[in-house]
Amino acid sequence: MHNTAEHALWLNAKALALAGISDRPVADPSEEKYIIRDASGHPSGVLLESAMAIVERAVFPLFTLEEKLAILSEGTHYLNRYGITSITNATGDLAEIELYAALRDRGQLTVRTRTSFGAVAVNHHLTPDFLAGLEKARSQYHDDWVSANLVKFFAMAAPACSPR
Repeated sequence: MHNTAEHALWLNAKALALAGISDRPVADPSEEKYIIRDASGHPSGVLLESAMAIVERAVFPLFTLEEKLAILSEGTHYLNRYGITSITNATGDLAEIELYAALRDRGQLTVRTRTSFGAVAVNHHLTPDFLAGLEKARSQYHDDWVSANLVKFFAMAAPACSPR
């Protein structure tokens, strides 16, 4: 279950095991620091910020394209029940945009989507792969139903100097 602010994810024991999160620290320190552990070092099931990517990497490949599209379609119909007809996702990627486009192409997308490239609380790098994916998304997906022309970055401000 995601926190509504998209900055926390709650997992049960099975999901933790599926993601490979155990009592041992994960390899990436920038992800490990966002795994909430109890006093004994056991994962609590709460992942914050960049630690959520651990689960995405573990779970996303387990689903077939048809399963992903069915889940996404069900989600869009759920939104429609509450009168929601458009969404902006601040933390998407090309793979996600392509799923929305596949539903659109089948005539099954029921919400307009605007997706930003980016992730929560990770260091962004303008690598050639990132830029190529962004360009593909920007050039191919810009209609009323699937639009991808945003990038989300975080900037850290330098600490303010205190007067002496």
